[in-house]
Amino acid sequence: MAADKIKYLLNEIYKTYHKPEYINPDPLVFVRNYNKLKDREVAGLIASSLALGQVNLIMNAVDKILSKFDSLFIEVKSLKYKDFEKIFDGFSYRFFKTSHIAGFLSGINFIINKYGSVGDCFRKKYKTEDSYINAIHSFNKEFLANCQSNPGILITESWKGSPFKRFNLFLRWMARSDEIDPGGWDFIDKSKLIVPLDTHMMQIGTYLGFIKKPSSSLKKAIEITEGLRKYDKLDPVKFDFSLTRLGIHPDLTMETLKKMIGN
Repeated sequence: MAADKIKYLLNEIYKTYHKPEYINPDPLVFVRNYNKLKDREVAGLIASSLALGQVNLIMNAVDKILSKFDSLFIEVKSLKYKDFEKIFDGFSYRFFKTSHIAGFLSGINFIINKYGSVGDCFRKKYKTEDSYINAIHSFNKEFLANCQSNPGILITESWKGSPFKRFNLFLRWMARSDEIDPGGWDFIDKSKLIVPLDTHMMQIGTYLGFIKKPSSSLKKAIEITEGLRKYDKLDPVKFDFSLTRLGIHPDLTMETLKKMIGN
């Protein structure tokens, strides 16, 4: 597809769908409810880590967790592993049970108490590691190592070559600030962000010619990001939200993009 056609499509889709009324259903709904940055960081980490499966079930699972806390950051900082076990006794969502959630939250508790906040931890990794991707790996390794029970795949072992879609989604929420993404992490260069690669973005990347065959890997996520970078070199991931509405939002389908490509 010609570059001018792709540019037109991206800009039209962005202009049409990069709007708050298209957020729901998306776990970002919950993250945007928190005005305090330290709360939003914790909410974002929880919501993004649960973002796999059917979106309505994701929404229910995130709500089940966040609704248990009146003051999210303060309570996660002060509660212990046994407390989390009691609070989430009987929890179940896909592969995740009580022990996974309790272990996951105990890891966040460790990070908060060691660094002051989730953001302070990632800021240190971002400034001291030799690359953006290695900062992600370092954060996730320390996070995983300090969970008091196995969190399962709530924490992605990003260093093993996966596209770590859910963590890239979290970073998009935190590093971008506009009418969609609430932001707060102005220390991250937006041009470093990588698209959260899910099945919708794989299809879109293939349709637009950014990748030849859809597959789930960090290499493919970077290739699609590089494709988008040609149309906004400073903020290539800005197109992620509007593009993935086509297939996620109940009123929109991938046929919308196919028809636009055909025109």
